[in-house]
Amino acid sequence: MTPEKPEDILADIEDAKKCLQTVRFNSKSFRHQIIISFYTSIIEFSESIKLLLDSGKTFDSEIILRSLLEYFVELKNTIDFPEHHLNVQYKFIKKSKLQLENAKSGNPFFSKIVECISINEELSSLVEKQSYVADLGGTEK
Repeated sequence: MTPEKPEDILADIEDAKKCLQTVRFNSKSFRHQIIISFYTSIIEFSESIKLLLDSGKTFDSEIILRSLLEYFVELKNTIDFPEHHLNVQYKFIKKSKLQLENAKSGNPFFSKIVECISINEELSSLVEKQSYVADLGGTEK
């Protein structure tokens, strides 16, 4: 297999962007949100890798490549296994709850959150969402 030329890689990135224009996006579907998020992140990582390689920074590009591959695996799993997004959503809610609990306990890294939202209301909402997602089959897998 012959390595692609830089102009071919740029063409591939542009093709990936064009594909986004044809996507029917349902903003109310978490699964659609996460698929688009993974896809656009992969495009951005690709552009960053290309810029780093052009600058001769191969070590830095390998670090981003690892993240790109992780996103690709998550994207593939979300597409191939429709229930996978429930696990992603469950973990996302769990992390959000942890951040809010840290903000509530006075963690200075989350001080702006306390100024912007009602922590108790948001925590209550996340508990309900997490329960709903768990009822649908979402877990920490």
